[in-house]
This record gives sequence, structure tokens and C-alpha cells, in this order.
Amino acid sequence: MIAGVCQGLANAYAWDVVWVRVITVLLAIFGSGSGLLAYVIFWIVMPDEPLLLVPPATPPPPTPYPPTS
Repeated sequence: MIAGVCQGLANAYAWDVVWVRVITVLLAIFGSGSGLLAYVIFWIVMPDEPLLLVPPATPPPPTPYPPTS
């Protein structure tokens, strides 16, 4: 959705993110806003996951020239 709360919960508990999002939306609509309130609380309480950046590619070492005769 907005802050990645559903994805974070799904990753933490090995759940399918689609079901977490469906339950969150259903609670937000039919739960008198309890899903929205829980989402905001989780947004504040859950720690940020660090970004996993790919290290920059280093060029291969130069190959020596074959000896000339």
C-alpha cells in the first residue's frame, strides 16, 4: 500500500502478501477503521528494513600481453 507494512508482515511471517493486503483492506472497510488504525500503528512501530544494494561492479584485472618474439 503506502509504507510497505503488508509486505513487511508477509516477509516476517512467511505469508503471502496478497492475503495480508486483502485482510488489511477488508478490516479497513468493514472493521470500523480498525484495519486503517492497525496499519498506521504498524507503520510507526515496525523498524525500517535496510536497502540491499548491489555492490558496484569492478572491472576485471588487465590481462598481460603475450610475449613478442
